[in-house]
Amino acid sequence: MRLLTVVLLLLWALLGKCSEPPSDVLSCSYQISNILREIKDVLTSTSGRCSSDGERDERLVGIERETVSQAVRQHGEVVRSLLAQTESLKKAVTSVAEVQSAHKQLLIALRTELESEKQTKRTQRRTIQDLRSEIHTLREESKNWQEHLRRMESEMKAGLQKTELAAQEATIEVKGASDRANSLGRVIRRVQRSMHSLEKIVTQHTTRLAALTARGRGRRPPPQHSLPTLPSTEMPQTGEEVDCPHPYTRIGLGCFAVHSTQRLSWEQARQHCRGIDGDLANPDDIYDVVLFLDDSFPGGWGFWIGATLDNTGTWQWVSGLPVRTQVDFWGRGEPGDAQENDEGCLFLHGWWRFRAGADPCTSEKYFICERKVN
Repeated sequence: MRLLTVVLLLLWALLGKCSEPPSDVLSCSYQISNILREIKDVLTSTSGRCSSDGERDERLVGIERETVSQAVRQHGEVVRSLLAQTESLKKAVTSVAEVQSAHKQLLIALRTELESEKQTKRTQRRTIQDLRSEIHTLREESKNWQEHLRRMESEMKAGLQKTELAAQEATIEVKGASDRANSLGRVIRRVQRSMHSLEKIVTQHTTRLAALTARGRGRRPPPQHSLPTLPSTEMPQTGEEVDCPHPYTRIGLGCFAVHSTQRLSWEQARQHCRGIDGDLANPDDIYDVVLFLDDSFPGGWGFWIGATLDNTGTWQWVSGLPVRTQVDFWGRGEPGDAQENDEGCLFLHGWWRFRAGADPCTSEKYFICERKVN
């Protein structure tokens, strides 16, 4: 009886222990099975001994057996519950295994990616080394090119200095040639004037001689209109001087006023000249004015004179006469396409040694007035 009580207590303790959440369900189920087998053996041996005690204990043993049977049934229910939990745990373990497999695959993928990154870094290091080598090479080439460019710059400077010296020498030669040409022009004009004067004197003497001869023979002298007339550009007779009223000054054969303190448009300059009883300069011999300006106004001066471009493309003086464009009349590149560029007024510029040029009439320049004196 005491043994049965002990067995029941052990069974109850074990059931209470296994009713809690087990850390190892399989182990608990296995222990319960072993205890049940031992209980069965004990009951078998107990039933054998109790048969000898008689019928007095039979009823008590039946009650204990019923109690044990109830305990066994409760144990079966617990075992079934434990088996169900075991199945759930197996599924959980399977899920955990799958998760671990996925983790392993993820780790493999991460390792592969890390290896790829390491390979990429090694490639980048090699690329950086190659770039550094190329940069070093480019720096060396740049130094060589800089040195080459310095040598070229030095050579170009030396060449430019030689060219400047040659240009200065050429400028001096050109200026000397121009001065010689101007001097020669002055001499030629003086010779021409002397020839005109001599021609006039010869004509006068011829007329007088013819008159004297006619008187000696009793004939009438030839009419004066048959004698050749002189152009307006000739010098006056000996002893005859041109009287230029203020503010005009004698330049060559005419009276001119050079305005070098006020810039006006071509039309404004002409109105100013008309206000002092003159007009914009339209000289009979423009070279007299050119020589005067070249001697008096060296540099970049520009002066309006009295000539414009008409609709037919012909340059005319304000007097209505056409402008005779002799040799060396125009400056370099002038007049160009004056009619197309609306450059319809004539001026003289110092950069061209006061040769003629065309410019828009609205431009403001210095100007030269002329007063015709008989």
